[in-house]
Amino acid sequence: MTESQIKIAYFSAEIGISSSLPTYSG
Repeated sequence: MTESQIKIAYFSAEIGISSSLPTYSG
């Protein structure tokens, strides 16, 4: 994986966490 792909995957995970846990802040 390239660095950009890793960043995209991480960002997507952050969105998923935020969507499932509205109180998540970080």
